[in-house]
Amino acid sequence: MRELGLGLSEIKRNAALVRKIDDKFGVAGTTSDTRIITAVEQGLASSGSGHRWPPIIKLTDADGYFFESGKATLRPEFEAKIRGPVIEQLLADAQKYDTDVIEVVGHTDEQPIGPRSSNLDKELMTALVNHPAVDILLPADNAGLGIARAVSVAGVLKADGRLANYKVLPLSGAQLINPDETLVTTLSLRDVRERRRIEIRLRKSTPAVIPMSSGPPLPLTQRDPAADRGTVSSIPKGPNSHVPPKPASKPRPQAASVNTPRSVVEPDSDRAAAPPGPSALERIFGYDPAGR
Repeated sequence: MRELGLGLSEIKRNAALVRKIDDKFGVAGTTSDTRIITAVEQGLASSGSGHRWPPIIKLTDADGYFFESGKATLRPEFEAKIRGPVIEQLLADAQKYDTDVIEVVGHTDEQPIGPRSSNLDKELMTALVNHPAVDILLPADNAGLGIARAVSVAGVLKADGRLANYKVLPLSGAQLINPDETLVTTLSLRDVRERRRIEIRLRKSTPAVIPMSSGPPLPLTQRDPAADRGTVSSIPKGPNSHVPPKPASKPRPQAASVNTPRSVVEPDSDRAAAPPGPSALERIFGYDPAGR
């Protein structure tokens, strides 16, 4: 061992590492050096220089994935492709990359939608749980058109039993993101079919953060109406509550009557009022109006 330059601690470490390698390969004896080196090389080649992400599935107008103009209604051939090859690819990629969230993003070009009132606030939730209801969705702008079309595709995915264990989330990119994943910086009102698309992305779900609660809310029958108005009631509610009597206020002194002689009125203090002094005129000029 001295010839190899190995100390006792290094020998123990290498022996433990060999046992772990043998356990991973599931062999009874010692794993061959060639097999170990091949496994390491394959791992380095597959890992690359960064993370391995699932591919984005792009369904563009230019590739034949059409919606009705200005609406979220899927054409029959579009829906058939989603139920067939699109879902099959999603299942394969989800298993390969160990993902459980499917994001459906609707994108549009910058062509304006004609002036009309939107009904998305009222009907969008209904269309999400009842797919045929997408036919009545009326977006008034491209942001609304993007989310309406994402809801339409998400409804087809959610209705397929093969995706029952996956979370399907509809999102809208509106007219802000180019097909090369750059932001739109110049206004163009042209008809760009490649920008009118659905993108489907896979990812791993993140743990939900549950906010701490101070306790269950009180039933409505036990609520204090004053508290609901934003004020705090200082009077306890209940059959055994006791309201302490209000302390008697100190009586105020009686004001002197107009006809009461001055000598009868008690002064406010024990010290009698001093006689009036000379006026300002007397102090300056020595003038005495009484002739003193």
